[in-house]
Amino acid sequence: MVKEDQDQTRTYHLNIDRNRDYLDLGKAVTALENSGAVTTASPLSVAQSAQHTGRKGLCHNTELDGTLKWDGFCWDPKDDAGKDWTPQGLTGSHDANRTGTIDGHHLYVASWHGAGGNPGHRVTIAESDGSTVTYGHVLLVRPTGGAQGFAPVDGRHADGVVWYGSKLLVANGNELEVYDMRHLWKMDAREERVGMADGKASARWHDWALPMVARYTTGPRDGAPGACEPGGPGTICLSSLSLDRASNTLVSGEFTKHHGGGRVARWPLDEATAMPKSTTADNVGPAQASVSYVSPVSDMQGVASDGSTFYMAGLCPGDDPEKDAQYSCLQYAEPGGEVRTLTKGPIYTQNLSWDPNARRLWGLNERPGKTVVFSIKTSR
Repeated sequence: MVKEDQDQTRTYHLNIDRNRDYLDLGKAVTALENSGAVTTASPLSVAQSAQHTGRKGLCHNTELDGTLKWDGFCWDPKDDAGKDWTPQGLTGSHDANRTGTIDGHHLYVASWHGAGGNPGHRVTIAESDGSTVTYGHVLLVRPTGGAQGFAPVDGRHADGVVWYGSKLLVANGNELEVYDMRHLWKMDAREERVGMADGKASARWHDWALPMVARYTTGPRDGAPGACEPGGPGTICLSSLSLDRASNTLVSGEFTKHHGGGRVARWPLDEATAMPKSTTADNVGPAQASVSYVSPVSDMQGVASDGSTFYMAGLCPGDDPEKDAQYSCLQYAEPGGEVRTLTKGPIYTQNLSWDPNARRLWGLNERPGKTVVFSIKTSR
């Protein structure tokens, strides 16, 4: 990890989007709920709905070092196949609050983007209680107001995800989208349409929908989406996301294909709002990165921190970046220190997440037919 010049770090901002209808998102959510058009559900009820039943343990070869006491679970066979959705980010109740549980239960949330031409993105809320794994899928939506009420969030690539307080933060390259778990909606109908029709709410075959309540961009301050530049030196990209509870910062990482140089940034968080910490008292000013680094890890898909050490998922040192279906490597380094390999990991390992209570590193991968959600004891 190479520490960047602070002058460069000061150019990295999360700017709240003041364009289009995003200032009215919260109002639209409240209006729809007050009208009785939608009813709310709890994350625990989604997980325990047993809409889907996963498989306890790692059902595919992962190459994880057995001395690290690996554990985890698998999705059901249809989700494992990955024909319609691809898993990307991972978070859980260990991020949501300091106790590490929600209503006394350990929950996990994965983000997925549409695959095979399937539009939109979703999250999965799961409970793994040691013997069974149950979960439900939730479509991410954007409130619109008016008769339709809400619409799909299409045309973007849902990537990293962090559950912090009541908020779910989702990375989308040059965007950080904010969803509110207090407004998790139960649908009335299972139809292809998204929104309200004939008094019934539908979310493209999903039983639940989660509405966006805010949106940030790493681009210009006027909120225009713009483009980010992986590896710099321009606008920083948000690929992976994780929470470092020790420093109360959101940790973002950039994916740089077939080479190193992805930037890692820390963004201070505001516990009162469960949002990036604004530079202004009215909470509409930009959030500014507190420190940033450059990672030498090639194809870095995930990065997490335990407060002093960074863990990164990417291409194993010496592997051919053009070769398909290679096992990833989980690597670690202190800021400014040498990067070392901790263990090999699942093929195409994606985002990582640090559980400070259990002191375990969580992650997931995206290889169709070989997907797992795993954790290891780093012994660090």
